[in-house]
Amino acid sequence: MTTTQTRLHWIAVGMVALYNLFCWLPASIWAFVIAATTALTFLFSARPIWFGATVSVASLTVGVAASSALPTGYLYYFAGFTVFLVTGPSILLATGLRQGWASHKTILLSMLPVGAVVASYLLNVADISDTWQRTMESMSKATVDWYGESMKVWASTFTAEEVGQVRETIEGFYRFMYRFFPGLVLIWAAAMNIASYFFAGRMLRKEGGFFRDIPSFGLWKAEFAVMAMLAAGLLLWISGLEVLRPLAENSLLVICVVYLVCGLSLAEFYLKRARLHPALRVAFYLMMLISGTVGGIALASMGLIDSHFDFRRVRAQQIG
Repeated sequence: MTTTQTRLHWIAVGMVALYNLFCWLPASIWAFVIAATTALTFLFSARPIWFGATVSVASLTVGVAASSALPTGYLYYFAGFTVFLVTGPSILLATGLRQGWASHKTILLSMLPVGAVVASYLLNVADISDTWQRTMESMSKATVDWYGESMKVWASTFTAEEVGQVRETIEGFYRFMYRFFPGLVLIWAAAMNIASYFFAGRMLRKEGGFFRDIPSFGLWKAEFAVMAMLAAGLLLWISGLEVLRPLAENSLLVICVVYLVCGLSLAEFYLKRARLHPALRVAFYLMMLISGTVGGIALASMGLIDSHFDFRRVRAQQIG
């Protein structure tokens, strides 16, 4: 191997090792998942399959051994993240890269492991959903109790009504996390897989390998199939069948986020076309952020309309 190839080789191995060291930190787990998935995708794409497999198995073995010294539950935490959010997606991303598939097809393929988890959750296989609900309720109670004890120290500062509002907010957050867990996991995993694909591609290109780049953000749009999924989700939701409500609600959440991203892409396209000063573009996005739900609905609606009418003529640019 050349000097560049050797350096990238060991950088990738180091990124996987860092994941094992710091994946136990919940607040920054997303960063280490991206790093490890990027590294394994690169190794599976640019090196012999046996090498990537060896690094993956070694990482899993070390992590499982380390988790045995931690409280009960960490083994499942580590194994679940490693298999479904790191190793599985990296193998599928590398498959798409090796085959020369388009970026969106490769990223969709990489969602299969998480998709299997979400399907199991929605179908409540082996009481997964019930177990997660009990976990959320336990975490909610523990958080409420902790805040309750903290507020006793400043009893004169908070009224009974304010304490009740805090408790209601905490419990509402955990209920939301249980209700929309499948959709949130899919969105989170998709964002991390896109980032991993991008960074792994840059590593491949640096050593002279082939990489089909992700289109410019200003050209992102949803395919017609997403509209069909939106219609199906609305029909399921309108049906009123309780057994289908989790599937309907989480499908609509994911689709709304897709159209929100497409709306941001549309805005980025026209802001760049108008050659506005970067400060004005930042001000626009801040305004959308501050507007909250109203701004989100406006952007998602723009994304939906553009995906049908193709105002930017994205399809023509793709063909040409």
